[in-house]
Amino acid sequence: MSKILVTGATGTVGSLLVAELSRRGSSVRAMVHNPDHAKQFPGVELAFADFADVTSIRRALRDVDAVFLACGNIPDQVAYECSVIDEAARSGVRRIVKLSSRGAEIGSPVAYWHWHGVIEHHLQ
Repeated sequence: MSKILVTGATGTVGSLLVAELSRRGSSVRAMVHNPDHAKQFPGVELAFADFADVTSIRRALRDVDAVFLACGNIPDQVAYECSVIDEAARSGVRRIVKLSSRGAEIGSPVAYWHWHGVIEHHLQ
């Protein structure tokens, strides 16, 4: 059975995805930063990691076949998500699903649309 790493697992979309994948019997690893937030995932494998810590990202990716990539719209989002993409590729992950935004485009006047465009380009 393949294992799916859900980054941004405690966010609005990520938490719903973890719950749904678990309900369907998928093997899920929820990446969380704050141990207090991890309590919402009883019975789910947890990876305590920080987007800014590549070593923790590598640990989170160990034995993972797919990644759901989501990070808050923050100035470091491009660096964080591109780092996960690069480490996933090095780890042999074969599928990445990135949570993006309508209007994502490099050069967009809306900062987070631009960021999503840059990350999507990097993913391609």
